[in-house]
Amino acid sequence: MFVSFFNNQFQNNSKLSFQGKDGSIKYIGNTVVKSFHSERQQEFTTERDFLTFLTNAKFPNSPKFIKTEGNSITMEKISGQNLLDFLPAATKEQILWTKEQILKVAKNLAKLGVFHNDLNRANIIIVKDTNNIPYKVVFLDFADAKKVKSLDTTQLADDMMYKKHLTPILDVFLSKAK
Repeated sequence: MFVSFFNNQFQNNSKLSFQGKDGSIKYIGNTVVKSFHSERQQEFTTERDFLTFLTNAKFPNSPKFIKTEGNSITMEKISGQNLLDFLPAATKEQILWTKEQILKVAKNLAKLGVFHNDLNRANIIIVKDTNNIPYKVVFLDFADAKKVKSLDTTQLADDMMYKKHLTPILDVFLSKAK
């Protein structure tokens, strides 16, 4: 959806809202309330279920689920920069490290039996985090995620990278980086 855009553009505001064709986003303090239009019930259910699952599994690379009310999900606000905005100023070393971290997070999701299914530059947030030097990679927007039972985690993670053209995009920025 549009959570990552607002995380990146307006992370310093204590209260902000945005209405779009799929629903709305409201930032209230350290939380995000993502509301879905009634015709988006499936996406709401999917995102709620996966965020709950990942929070209970203590998965460190996704927003923490807080609660639901109606067709709204309240989750942890992730303050950082989406991959789309991070890449142009990144060094070669940062891009290589980011590429490795994205693959690592995708593999860790796959080990939990989760296929993100919409991994793109807007749904990946780069968070400066002293515990994960130089930074931490967080995936957003699990509304299209799929649960898988039997999988080859390496192949699944590789498919996630190539399916949405992340690797070619990272490689283009890598070729231009200092």
